Amino acid sequence: ERHQEGLCARHAVVGLHADGGLADYVASTAATCVPVPPDLGADVAALAEPTSVAVRAMRKVSYPIGSNLLVVGTGTIGLLLVQVARTSGARTIVVVDTDPKRRELALSMGADLAPAPDELEELLPEATGGIGPDVVFECSGAPGLAGQAIRLVRRGGTVVLVGFHGEEEPFDLLDTVLGEKRIVGSAAHLWDEDVASAVDMLSRGQVDGEPLLTTRVSLERIEEGFATLEDPAAGALKVLVTPGTTRS
Repeated sequence: ERHQEGLCARHAVVGLHADGGLADYVASTAATCVPVPPDLGADVAALAEPTSVAVRAMRKVSYPIGSNLLVVGTGTIGLLLVQVARTSGARTIVVVDTDPKRRELALSMGADLAPAPDELEELLPEATGGIGPDVVFECSGAPGLAGQAIRLVRRGGTVVLVGFHGEEEPFDLLDTVLGEKRIVGSAAHLWDEDVASAVDMLSRGQVDGEPLLTTRVSLERIEEGFATLEDPAAGALKVLVTPGTTRS
């Protein structure tokens, strides 16, 4: 009735609550199928789900056009958010991350400024007209960074929490209340809205997914794919598994 299927207490996700896509064939319900244009390659189309996470997060912002944004964390979701934000008409996009290579990649994808964490608070006021970002997207999920995001967002601004961890997160309640800051979570993306929009953005080239596909493995080599993700030195963003092929 409210079109909030992702918030249903009985909601089940393929790959989490049921067998997933690491197989040659997967049975799926029609409602979760989105047509892919013939000019969109299957490799890039595989990024529709993470792109839909970025689309969903941007939908939480009621005023993206002309806004100053801060994206915390430049993993796959953060990098996709940079591109979705640029397409949505953001004025200034600042990203912050500990990894210089990912900061450089964020700049190539549309970010205006990509400081290291120890440079952020010195550079942020000038980049946002002296008042702070209108919106902060916390995508890292690292402890302490949600509290920092709430502190850095401008008075009357919005913090969108995309990343998370399993512990409690302290934040300044007085500053949040007196500053009328808005804190929202974002996770329950919808197939007919967020995923469909993600496919459209990928097919139009508004979002470039190719640089995010840092590793490709066949289904037979899936253990190598997981090992790559677990190795910080590998610097992998997304590992693409290609069932039915022996391509490496």
